[in-house]
Parts: sequence; C-alpha cells; structure tokens
Amino acid sequence: MLFTPVGYHWNYGDGSTMSSPTGGASWADLGLTEFSTAPTSHKYTAKGTYTVTLTVDYRADYSFGDQG
Repeated sequence: MLFTPVGYHWNYGDGSTMSSPTGGASWADLGLTEFSTAPTSHKYTAKGTYTVTLTVDYRADYSFGDQG
C-alpha cells in the first residue's frame, strides 16, 4: 500500500486556518530570503503562546496481486 499526501491543513491556534495541496517549501527552495512572506506564512497579531496543528490528508493506493 502506498500513502501519498494530498492536502495540508494548518490551524494556527488563534482562530486562523489555511489549507493547501502542498506542504510548502523552504525559503531557499522558493528563491526567497529568510523571513520573507511565503504561501504558508502566518502573522500573529498578539503576543502569546499558541498551539499550531497540522493535519495531513493522504490518498491510499493499493493493489491485489497483479491487479491495478
């Protein structure tokens, strides 16, 4: 069985959420300098302690014998 990630859902802990079909990339991979805004960036408006949760959706591919 092969599991492939197909969706990413961030809950930033301050009431904000975001969903994306990709998991994001590093600043270097995006060709950006550190701390640049990226597609998965989030800005908190108040100081505090937040619990960030990432949920990943997977697609499961399986086959039986020589069947696709």
